[in-house]
Amino acid sequence: MQKKVSVIAVILTINIIFVFSIISYAQTSKIRNQIFIGARPMGMGEAFVAVADDGNAIYWNPAGLPYIDCYELSSMYANLFNTSVKNNYISFTLPYSETLAFGLDWFNLGFGDNELDFNRNMFNFSLGVRVFRGISLGTNIKRLVTNASLDGYSEGNGSGWGADLGLLFSPGTFLPFLNGLKFGIMAHDFTNSKINYDNGFSEVILPRNIRYGASYTFNNLFFFERPLIALDIDDRIHFGTELWLPSLLNIQLGMRAGLQRDIYAHGEKEFIYSFGTSIKYQISDRYILNFDYAYTDFPMLINTSRFSLGFSFSLSTSPVKIEEVYINDIYISQYPHYADTPFCTVNCKYDDGKKIDVKIKLQQTKYDISSETKVILNPGNSSALLKKKLIL
Repeated sequence: MQKKVSVIAVILTINIIFVFSIISYAQTSKIRNQIFIGARPMGMGEAFVAVADDGNAIYWNPAGLPYIDCYELSSMYANLFNTSVKNNYISFTLPYSETLAFGLDWFNLGFGDNELDFNRNMFNFSLGVRVFRGISLGTNIKRLVTNASLDGYSEGNGSGWGADLGLLFSPGTFLPFLNGLKFGIMAHDFTNSKINYDNGFSEVILPRNIRYGASYTFNNLFFFERPLIALDIDDRIHFGTELWLPSLLNIQLGMRAGLQRDIYAHGEKEFIYSFGTSIKYQISDRYILNFDYAYTDFPMLINTSRFSLGFSFSLSTSPVKIEEVYINDIYISQYPHYADTPFCTVNCKYDDGKKIDVKIKLQQTKYDISSETKVILNPGNSSALLKKKLIL
């Protein structure tokens, strides 16, 4: 039964990808108008659609929100091309359950001097849902507000609505040898986000842009932790990589690099290089402070630096912790035997002072092994040995 469900899930994912491809083929523009954010994604050459595992996921791919297991506040500042065009960004991710998460962000693009003043504000209200193991969908409903003035006189105020759609797929959930591989699709402004001005005029300011992405996270690489590579494709090809050094005194350093290049005739054929770094400080088990920096080297424009500051936290911790798991040898030929005989012992530490219901689930996807046990831990228990039987 589980295999049939897995096959159905894969077929569903393929159909969704096909629909996205049709939308992509019918998109109105081969040139994107979106301005992308976040020092971490920008340091990776803007290859982030299939990564989407931090507060930047709201903007890049809200389908990644259900995999973020803590509250996260993120921000970014940039002076684009040193032109006094300021780009500000703030986001907040809100995990609700193992399968559902919300997000909210604010994007600002502005310029002002003694004569000209311009501001564009965008608010994303995000939802991410894990529809099946390894498959998640996300959407943004966005509110756009823009205004401009010259010599103190309004040159047009307007507002409008738009929407994004995202998909994230981890094939390793179904095929264990593909663990670490993820695919993502993001349809930015798939409704062709439009602004309606006070004078009755309206225009599409953010035409639809479809991004395809893939990423792979290695188990280890020499002494580096969580090394990954990522690839995105829209009107450009984007490639990026990220490495983390081992933590020292609760401080961890990260390094990243990336490049991108236009693939259509209208664009420059030179590579755009980017570099970045991170400093992550583990304040405690529940609080983490993170600083990111990215530098982008443009061949025809002044280079741009981006600065991001993030703070992640968990409001509560579980009073029950799994300390040790002992699994006996399992032989496929003896499946009926395990239906009546325990094959796994779980040692749980429990320090709270009240009775609590505990559910422990063990799953092995390769052979469709699944088992679930419910027990009650009484006050004063420091540990419990849970024997589990196999459910066929």
